[in-house]
Amino acid sequence: PTMSSLFLALFAFVASSFRSRAALQAEILALRHQLAVFQNNAPRRLRLHRCDRLLWVMLYRFWSGWRRCLHMVQPDTVLRWHRRAFAWHWTRKSRRLLGRPEIAASVRDLIRRMQQANPLWGAPRIHGELLKLGIAVAQSTVAKYLPRPRKPPSQTWRTFLTNHLAQTVAIDFFTVPTATFRVLFVFVVLSHERRRVVPKKGTLPVLENLRWRVVKGHLELTATDLDNSLHISMPYAAAAITNSVDVLVPAKELYQAVKTESAPNMEIRIHDGKFEVRANNRTLVLTASEPKNFPQIPDGELSLRGQILASALETALAKALFCVSTESTRYSTDVVKLEMGDSVFRVVGTDGHRLSVVEGAAKNGTNSAVFSTLLLRSTASILSKLEADGESGWVQFSTCGSEQEFNLFVLPDGSGLIARRGQGQFPNYENVIPKAPLEGKVVFQREELLDGLTKLSATARKSQNAAVKLELSKSPACIKAENDGTANPRCSGARSCFGKSQGHRRQSPVPDSVRQESGDRDRLDEAIPKGDLRGDRV
Repeated sequence: PTMSSLFLALFAFVASSFRSRAALQAEILALRHQLAVFQNNAPRRLRLHRCDRLLWVMLYRFWSGWRRCLHMVQPDTVLRWHRRAFAWHWTRKSRRLLGRPEIAASVRDLIRRMQQANPLWGAPRIHGELLKLGIAVAQSTVAKYLPRPRKPPSQTWRTFLTNHLAQTVAIDFFTVPTATFRVLFVFVVLSHERRRVVPKKGTLPVLENLRWRVVKGHLELTATDLDNSLHISMPYAAAAITNSVDVLVPAKELYQAVKTESAPNMEIRIHDGKFEVRANNRTLVLTASEPKNFPQIPDGELSLRGQILASALETALAKALFCVSTESTRYSTDVVKLEMGDSVFRVVGTDGHRLSVVEGAAKNGTNSAVFSTLLLRSTASILSKLEADGESGWVQFSTCGSEQEFNLFVLPDGSGLIARRGQGQFPNYENVIPKAPLEGKVVFQREELLDGLTKLSATARKSQNAAVKLELSKSPACIKAENDGTANPRCSGARSCFGKSQGHRRQSPVPDSVRQESGDRDRLDEAIPKGDLRGDRV
């Protein structure tokens, strides 16, 4: 085999001397190309690109000896490549072009020059002028070649978000059920800069501050929410201060510092816009600001209306707030009515369904028989939380303002609360209070009645109308709650019961008993235990 290959090589060398230079160059090109293809694809599968196929198609067209040098594919494969290229060429050349034919370059230049010379001309006007010149083009074609003004350079969306990230927030509003089957409405504002929840901020940030004033050897503290203003004056354990001090201090931070501190005395230093609180080697630095934006406390001539017993006022407001409406839209029932008589004051609260009337001792300071005013729900809540010095303390009640639109309460400790008077017309509660003599009366033991209602509450909640039925026509009195055919009667022992149905007879106390029966509502009375149930206690 070695000798045969050598003789073949010598024969090829001799034969090549009789061929033309162009044929030799074509053979060298073909062999080198195949060698490069084998080197690039070894040892993988042979893959030819479009340029490789195009080279062999050209060699097939212009070199007759291409078959001798082809070793990587069959000659029929090259012929198939040539036929495919021929079909692709004539298919592309004979295809129908889409769209409108292009207009001449001179017409395009004319459209641009007409628009530049007449900036107010649009596509309809230029189209009409071209038709006058005998140039038939469509109006849409004219609009296509009109020069469009370049937009000013603008930042990318990512750059915009980066520049405004500090002012960008995400807001969501959702509900959260609690373990006690209540629904909480949550409004969350999330800052994108630090991925944190933005704390609640008021519309007037200055209202979150406390006014700290030192006047004539006393410390005066003032806080307001525009509806209620609380003013407290107290002495301080220090030497007399000649110059006056008037600054605003963050109220919540100062309250937390004083509440958590166990020292009996605290040292306050105010300098360079800083409010320092020192006690027990601990220093808290707060920001002190000027009180120029702090709201003005209402002032004017006072009209004394009377004095109210502090303990009675606190108790009356706590009981009346239970019946006050919590809906701000019902401004006539979200207030508490305060009436001043000769020696009695009356606090009335209602939401249209419930009514609470509480009376207490008072001293009338006016000549009129009765004076009434409206207290906001927030005002009543503040007054009910302020502690009096003693049971015998009196709260001085006055009105001020040009139209007596503010109520002033001076507590026994000297602090004063100035509150805005409530608006609207309070309902006429006296119409629902019966004026005729009572036909009957039932006196319950509070603990026994509360115990019966507590045991029936589980059944009453399942009903669409969560209510209980109180029967006073029989002895003992009975409380019922029905739900889907199930009745839970609760027989309560009344301490005293009299009226038309009872014949003015005092009933003996009946012990607690609870009996649950399931069945028809027609047989409900038969399921209620009658008589003495001392031996059948459940």
